[in-house]
Amino acid sequence: MTEKTIAGNDVVSTEQLLLPEITSLNETLAPLPCDQDPNTPPAKIARNKYGLLMTEKYIFDDRGYVDYKKMVDPKFLYINPDARRRSKIEAKYGKKFEDIKIFEDKVDDNDLVIQLGGLKNLLRIRGYYSVSTVVNRADASFASVTCTIYFIGNYETLDCAITYSDSACATVDNTTNFGRQYLVEIATNRAFCRCIRNFLNINIVAQEELGNNFAQEQPEDMAVTTLRGVMSQYNITFERIKARLLEDKYPNAENFKDVTDIPRLEIFNLIKRIKEKAAEKEATK
Repeated sequence: MTEKTIAGNDVVSTEQLLLPEITSLNETLAPLPCDQDPNTPPAKIARNKYGLLMTEKYIFDDRGYVDYKKMVDPKFLYINPDARRRSKIEAKYGKKFEDIKIFEDKVDDNDLVIQLGGLKNLLRIRGYYSVSTVVNRADASFASVTCTIYFIGNYETLDCAITYSDSACATVDNTTNFGRQYLVEIATNRAFCRCIRNFLNINIVAQEELGNNFAQEQPEDMAVTTLRGVMSQYNITFERIKARLLEDKYPNAENFKDVTDIPRLEIFNLIKRIKEKAAEKEATK
């Protein structure tokens, strides 16, 4: 015990000198009642006997499984803005791109994109023990990463914990100019997204999985560009092209909405036929 003389012969301990301060500090640190503690969670995070969060409203499919796609927060979904797909999407839903509504117009999964935040939220809802990644390969032009998630068990897995893995790559050809400096990081995010959405049976592509800058206009395929030029030169409409394909009983021709729907090999065949037909007409003049 440390001692100190006060006022002549009176001796008191240091602890006694500090007692008022210690008492005051203890009062400050004393736990507050739950209803006064500002850090009290609004709800206790707990799971029921089925392994489902008691704070979430789940949606189930007709087989009894959780329909995680329908549990995606709408703010994390948007229609794929790829300029190469816009005309096709507009024709499909009969509206201008900016007027299409995801739920009102029942937009198909393959026309949607989900953001990383939406998948992270679903992962928390599903429940997991750990997430790990392994870089399979990395160099200046290519990176490959495998993501493994150790999911908790629930009624869908007979209460057994389960491990699921998925892989993804990033190259200088499927990333933007900025992204080419971070191939490993992009591949990691892509693998993470694929792991979550494939395990949860979500058939909506993640934003991180998209290739080049989809928001910008992309060069059209040379074969398509050539066919458009030939059609314009000889005043041939797409409707005439489609009618000829239907007449020839070309597979799936009834679903073609634009020349971009026509397989590349058939495009070259059409170009050849149009030019030959034009040459025949010219020769008979």
